[in-house]
Amino acid sequence: MKNKEIICALSSDSRELYKADIYKTLSMPENFILHFRYKYKYVDEKILNDDIEKLKEKKVVIFFVAKKDDDYEYISIRKANIHHIEKSDNTELVNIYLKLGEFTNTKININNNDILLKYITCNGEEKVSWKNRIEKVRNYFDKNVIYYFIENITDKKNRKISIKFNYNSKYSYYKLKQGKEYIINLAISNPFLAIGSKSENYLEVKTNNNDIILNRTLPIYSSVQFDNIQIPFFITYSNYYKITSHILFKPIINLKENNYNEYISDIKIEKVNGYIESVIFGLLSIFFLIGFFIIKDNSYSLSLFSLKLRLNIKLVIVIIIFFISTSVLFHKYNKK
Repeated sequence: MKNKEIICALSSDSRELYKADIYKTLSMPENFILHFRYKYKYVDEKILNDDIEKLKEKKVVIFFVAKKDDDYEYISIRKANIHHIEKSDNTELVNIYLKLGEFTNTKININNNDILLKYITCNGEEKVSWKNRIEKVRNYFDKNVIYYFIENITDKKNRKISIKFNYNSKYSYYKLKQGKEYIINLAISNPFLAIGSKSENYLEVKTNNNDIILNRTLPIYSSVQFDNIQIPFFITYSNYYKITSHILFKPIINLKENNYNEYISDIKIEKVNGYIESVIFGLLSIFFLIGFFIIKDNSYSLSLFSLKLRLNIKLVIVIIIFFISTSVLFHKYNKK
């Protein structure tokens, strides 16, 4: 990619809101849709005048611009692709929705510091780790901030769950089955934590409703500079086919002044009934009804049942099926 023109999306340290965009860029999983907005005056005319449809899926590199002495440092964070883009003449804003990719160390030539969404010549790049990018930006953030990166979500068999997105929408989500348990795999960093010291800052993880049960009651503290943590969670059953929930991530940076709300992120969960589970539930319900009416029609035989009477094998089989159906419906689907 050397000496090739690329689109760069820049966010600076001039406001906490802009730094929060970089914090979220560091935190969210691959293929997550992240929203950036730019005023017209900060957008390259080549992008403003280009056809929106031609811009979709174009590669972008997200940069953090930090004031360093009397100059600026341009730190590349991640690659991305333009998932969706809108231009509003009413507000004179470009809203760009980026599908996040891998972390990168990309070198560029800057010729205009006033334009924040623009084409720039790339002088080389290399894939780097999340840890590498944390170490590059940490001096420009509050030293008490705790960083995290959602590596992926897996099921109980350690299979990765793919992130979903709609080409006509502006968000990404995970489609998870009701009645199943999953795991959020997190990388955590408390980069300025001295060895042997106690951390007071933490990461709060919670849900916006009772449709998701997190199997972790305490906030996430980190007693080391870098760590890996797993958070199991359960998708509850519902009477509805599809319900939307959110898992929220909020860093608590200053215990006395909880004023970092811009740093709150969330992942969207659409919980659905699995087709196989629905079929099993339907079959069990049918077996239940068949068994119920057969037993009801043979209730006279049951009332005369004794060891001297001939055993009704068919009725016994039906009773066993009825028993299994009711047991599974109660145990798996909580149907009494």
